[in-house]
Amino acid sequence: MDGWLPLDRALRNQLTDVLLAAFADPAKREALGWLAVFCELATDQNHDVVPVTALLKARTGSGRAALQEAVASLGGMLEWRSAEPAGVVPGPRMVAQLASVGQVVQIYLTVLRHAGEREAALTAMEPLSRAVAEAAFCFNAGLFFEAHEHLEHRWVVLPPGPAKRFVQGIIQVSVGLYHARRGSYHGAVNQLAKGLDKLGGLRGSVMGLDCVQFVREVAAFRQQLTARGSDDMGHSCLEDVPQIRLIGL
Repeated sequence: MDGWLPLDRALRNQLTDVLLAAFADPAKREALGWLAVFCELATDQNHDVVPVTALLKARTGSGRAALQEAVASLGGMLEWRSAEPAGVVPGPRMVAQLASVGQVVQIYLTVLRHAGEREAALTAMEPLSRAVAEAAFCFNAGLFFEAHEHLEHRWVVLPPGPAKRFVQGIIQVSVGLYHARRGSYHGAVNQLAKGLDKLGGLRGSVMGLDCVQFVREVAAFRQQLTARGSDDMGHSCLEDVPQIRLIGL
């Protein structure tokens, strides 16, 4: 199992791809909504097959065609069973992880709802600042891996300069906190140090992020880790996880 989210790595990566696409794609948001309902019903019933009628009843206002499209778009996480009575079943990778997937998807939907409530402000941003804001929504929900992934491919194509250094700093802090979630002391303190080095000296707001507050909290968190040492990496060390404060959102 990989990280604080109780999912195997391949399934985590697949879910992450759906979440990050869902920031811009309503169809992916719809698919996550169906996935959440499926996991809830399958877990409650303690049965892998969920009848189509039960799914449609749980999501009033949506039709069979929308459900079929969602299932098809999830890359094998769910499968359509056409034999009557028609139903939906989990893909092979999902079978043993339904409850965990359901919990993760609920967090994803909360993040997407927060982003949706700020859609007008996000739309007014230039693309990189918007990506930083969306990554911050993930980060503040404890989705450090997802925050890192949302910025990674943007960072790679940026030309050398302050913006690239800034984005890399956020990525490295996210990776450091992901390592902390996994109980990896050296990975955590090393990546946090690298991130602080990239972000050090920044003042005020950069791409809408309150740098002074963020750097202060990250530095304090890293100091807390080093004071505890590698033998004390339990979840208690995450009580004061830094948050990203976005100015104007």
